[in-house]
Amino acid sequence: MAMSRVNRRQGIVALVSFLAGMLIQVFFNAYEVEVYDGWPAITAYSCPTRVRVAGNCSCHDLRSQLTTCQQRKFVTNFKSCHVPIQKTKTDLKGPKKIFLDCGANVASSVQLFRDTYPEGHDYVIHSFELDERLRPYFAPYSNHVLHCPTAVSDTNGEMTAYSESAWSPDKGLNNWRDMQWGGGTLYVDEWEKQDKDTGGRRKLSHRKSVPTVDLSQWIQANFAVEDDIVFKLDVEGAEYAILKTMLKENTFRWIDKFYGEFHPKQPTGFSTEEKDQLMDELTKNNIRQLTWEAETQYYEDIEDLHESQVSKPRQTI
Repeated sequence: MAMSRVNRRQGIVALVSFLAGMLIQVFFNAYEVEVYDGWPAITAYSCPTRVRVAGNCSCHDLRSQLTTCQQRKFVTNFKSCHVPIQKTKTDLKGPKKIFLDCGANVASSVQLFRDTYPEGHDYVIHSFELDERLRPYFAPYSNHVLHCPTAVSDTNGEMTAYSESAWSPDKGLNNWRDMQWGGGTLYVDEWEKQDKDTGGRRKLSHRKSVPTVDLSQWIQANFAVEDDIVFKLDVEGAEYAILKTMLKENTFRWIDKFYGEFHPKQPTGFSTEEKDQLMDELTKNNIRQLTWEAETQYYEDIEDLHESQVSKPRQTI
């Protein structure tokens, strides 16, 4: 009899604890608690999904966010609350360490830089991406500033961004290959532009007007020549106008290392002669672009920056 009362009491305690936990979970899914001037402030979430990022982790892990996205077929409306609050090391004295990730895609360059570049975790990363559906990929990263949707360009204004459609079993080949490119561009052929249903050979059917930023002016306005800036530019053709402006305005004085990729076949309006002239200008000014391929976890000087710790075998005579 006594044992029965103990079990009943333990069951009641467990039930009350469970219900209290459920109420707390419901509360924190609906409200945000922050501290202002030493006092707690409670505000309702405005996010369409209940994922909050704090530092390098989230209250619910990122998979739950992506699961919600998959239920909606693709990411369509993630508000700024899904991007970590900028955490910059303001107490550091001297030049800033900056990684400019232009053409950020699914944060593969952020991951590669953080994981492999010397002192990569000390750099503040600025990522520019024109496809707003890719915002959730950046959620786990701190000391990071996401500009999305924003396209780098040689002018401030707005342009139409053409991005790949979401994957589906009947999507077909992309650029004649079975792949999900996941990319976007400001420059398309006329027949790709006219094909609004499938988006042409690159499946660029997701279209949206996005703000553009004059990258040359933005760099000069936000950083000092003394800052340590690693610059990665992979923007599907927009690099020609950007680099031409950077050369004209002497913006490479701000750049310490230059990574990226050229896209000579993109319909940018630059003739072959103009592209060759730009390459000659870069060479004349001792500006060399090193290869950066985040999708294959490679950049050109990765082995030079990471000396092998494996001893060489002794040579026998």
